[in-house]
Amino acid sequence: MWIASGLPAALEHGLSLTAPGATYHMTMQFGGTVLYVDQVSPVVDFYRRAFGLNVRFLDETLGFAELETGGSMLAIAAHSLGEILMPNQYSRPANGHPAGVEIAFLTLDVSASFDKAIAEGATPITPPRRMPWGLEVAYVRAPEGTLIGFSEPPTAATQRSSD
Repeated sequence: MWIASGLPAALEHGLSLTAPGATYHMTMQFGGTVLYVDQVSPVVDFYRRAFGLNVRFLDETLGFAELETGGSMLAIAAHSLGEILMPNQYSRPANGHPAGVEIAFLTLDVSASFDKAIAEGATPITPPRRMPWGLEVAYVRAPEGTLIGFSEPPTAATQRSSD
């Protein structure tokens, strides 16, 4: 994650490392996902329009944004920021292909979320379908190439049946 490898650069550029009122434990805790892209603003705009995510932090000069997800952080960063944070070690995905990562959203209406993402510019991958474990899922590819999955929230019954 960018915070671990780029702490001095992040502080130098005034990036927030703590959420207001957040409590952090000394054990490992997942903090979020950073998507490295060519252009930050259009990607942020897509996630804002398609999923209703609000921008928590945006530095267009640095090429970094954090989006409110209701949980872990989702950040969008420019490849150039990756090169600053990880000098001589950052590499863009080969041949411009997207990285093998899925961002998953839980939703009570998979079909509507799938349709909204497509209306805002995503490419359909797999239309909504009911899986053997009982949940409806669907997949799209965001304009910048990220794979996005939609799923109904697991219920206690589906969680028990998959154990």
